[in-house]
Amino acid sequence: MYDNIEFVICCGGESTRNFPHSKGIPHKSLMPFGDMRLIDYVLKDIISMGGRHITIVCSSSDVINSFKHALQTDERVENKLRQKGKNDIADVLHDTFLPDDTDLKFVLQQKPLGTAHVLYCAQKQIGDRHVVIIFPDDIILSKDEKNPHLKKLVDEFLKNPKRVLITGLWREDVSNNAI
Repeated sequence: MYDNIEFVICCGGESTRNFPHSKGIPHKSLMPFGDMRLIDYVLKDIISMGGRHITIVCSSSDVINSFKHALQTDERVENKLRQKGKNDIADVLHDTFLPDDTDLKFVLQQKPLGTAHVLYCAQKQIGDRHVVIIFPDDIILSKDEKNPHLKKLVDEFLKNPKRVLITGLWREDVSNNAI
């Protein structure tokens, strides 16, 4: 059902509103939030609802490489943790691994020129699929893991023949919005 959707995650900004917390981190979505990074919550929701086509739009090749490194499966470390009896930590690490059938792509947005520009940069990856644009710091945690908030939004979106859904909340003054 969700194979006709491209989930585009906007990671093209410089995360300056998050200083000093994001200083030294390539993008704010790689910051820890509880036991996982912000990006892991978004990816977990997409994967749990059956989404497999994901494009992450980044501001530089260095940020793309940081995401690739952060999101790679590391079974060696997981196995070491399990051998040491640290199964809780190994389980959290395992939860950050993407399934093998995930179609994960990266796109470069050289200048943060807004949401429409993100869509423009990602257009070659989208094809004929619907698009859900996600801002990785818009996290709405759901107690029902099988029915995350993102799934509810997408299901409602699919009832309507539109092509693009943008997550987020409308605010008059966004100068203080950040995680």
